[in-house]
Amino acid sequence: MIERRIRWRQMPWLAVCVVWVAAALAYALLRWEAIGSLRFFDTDDALRMVQVRDLLSGQAWFDLRQTRIVGLGDGPMHWSRLVDLPLAASVAGLTPLLGAGGAERMAATLVPLLLLFATMAIAARIASQFLDTAAAVAAAIALAAMPIVFLQFGPLRIDHHGWQALLLLAATWALSWRNAARGAFAAGAAMAAGTSISLELLPMAAVVGAVFACRWMCSRRDGAHLLAYLQTLAAGLVLLFLLTRGVADLAPHCDAIAPPHLALFSVVALGVGVVVRLKHLALAGQVGALALTAAAAGAVFAAAAPQCVGSPFGQLDPLVHRYWYLNVKEGMPLWEQPAKFVLLALPPVILGIAGCAMLAARSRDWLRRWWSEYLFVLVMATVAGLLTSRSILYASVLAAVPVGWLASRAFLAAAEIKRPVPKLACTAVVPLILLPALPVAMAEPVLAASNQQHQNREELEKGCDVTAIAATLNRLPPGMVLAQIDLGPHVLAHTRHDVMATGHHRGDAGMHAVIRTFTDPGSEGASRLATTGAHYVLACMPMTEMQIYLTNGHADSLAAMVHHSRTPPGWERVDVAPPFTLWRRASAPAARP
Repeated sequence: MIERRIRWRQMPWLAVCVVWVAAALAYALLRWEAIGSLRFFDTDDALRMVQVRDLLSGQAWFDLRQTRIVGLGDGPMHWSRLVDLPLAASVAGLTPLLGAGGAERMAATLVPLLLLFATMAIAARIASQFLDTAAAVAAAIALAAMPIVFLQFGPLRIDHHGWQALLLLAATWALSWRNAARGAFAAGAAMAAGTSISLELLPMAAVVGAVFACRWMCSRRDGAHLLAYLQTLAAGLVLLFLLTRGVADLAPHCDAIAPPHLALFSVVALGVGVVVRLKHLALAGQVGALALTAAAAGAVFAAAAPQCVGSPFGQLDPLVHRYWYLNVKEGMPLWEQPAKFVLLALPPVILGIAGCAMLAARSRDWLRRWWSEYLFVLVMATVAGLLTSRSILYASVLAAVPVGWLASRAFLAAAEIKRPVPKLACTAVVPLILLPALPVAMAEPVLAASNQQHQNREELEKGCDVTAIAATLNRLPPGMVLAQIDLGPHVLAHTRHDVMATGHHRGDAGMHAVIRTFTDPGSEGASRLATTGAHYVLACMPMTEMQIYLTNGHADSLAAMVHHSRTPPGWERVDVAPPFTLWRRASAPAARP
């Protein structure tokens, strides 16, 4: 294999654009009904739109409070304005043309799809640079065909995961740049942006740093590139902190970049700056010096934020930890996910690892090093995805390049075969490589029929759509709704009411109040309900959250009252579409016509 340094204009842009347009249309059609009603599938997407609306309504840039979440108090959210910015700009620009509602629907559709295009373009660029045009087009198709990519880049998916996958892919691509110094700066900037968006990307920032560290250990002159990466990462984090957080909130938060994290990265950058200048260190000395630097940085971090040593959720309320945190599926390891999710997510990643290993084995010299580094990043991203299932997206995006190469090789091999039966067999392999989850999708009706009870539960949960009762809720005078935790963001997004809690850990006091109210004995739950100041109670029994309350709570709890269609004293039932239950405080004002 030979080096292929091509210009951007030599990229198969037309083919990549055709693939993206086809994928965008397919994605939009699959979510067409949800787009029309702005029905978000995830609570984080709903609350993200609320945060964007607040920003456009005049909330200060550095003010990240959600004042309509009563249980959150006066504290800020841990989300970054970097993700809000393109959404807010799109809504503001489209509102004069489409109105506020149309602009939100269009922005929530276009922003993730444009993010998909950027990710697809980088994957195709890597493939065309080191492989060939056919592999580049196939990589774009493989990326669009992955179910996990659809879940994270499809319309209405406006949370931060897609941004982080894009930035990790960009940083990995920067590892291959001919100008290694420029690549180090670009990788550092990309990982600084990704880590500023969410600390979930912190392990992968360390993985990219490990690649530069290994290069330095193999060649002294690469020490400058390791230093450039770390200095850019540290400086970028400081700059983005000042641009998105300001100096009003310098508390040592554990769940987002805060001053203790900035101190940690600064110490690492300064320490490595000293280490790389020690020209005569042997390999053991290099490893020891890096370990000493890491230990010093860890000590600084522990001194500045001892409560953050360990899990960011270590300070979570025990009741919230038991009822909520341990049931957040996307935060669980992959082996604890439903079999269907694993069978959809894992095959493309396994194929990607196999293809990358083949590319490394058949390459020579610097190209072998590059594919080995790519394989290392891909494997570590897979490990991250195994430990935290939502991170499997990183490995999926990285796997698109080697999967595309495998598919293109199979297609070209089939074109050279003359005999019809082997030709047909080889051609049939191509869609299985591009769509390794296809057998699972085809078998889904059979699997669903074999587990009818689970299928019925999923169908009932689909009925818990707040958009279906938003008109009823909006006819009621604005007040505070004590709703299930997973309903809270949707109530905020589609009504004028406040809520007690949403599924965001900084508001664990509000989550505690919701859980105790629904699970305590009936009289205690009713008394607690009176002290919350709630004007309304909203519940949807088919949701998993309510089933957890019903199973683990008291037999006479408010959750049981919802289940048995009983109304607590001092409250009255409001007619609302099933399967929802809505109670109103008896002294509350009547609904408007």
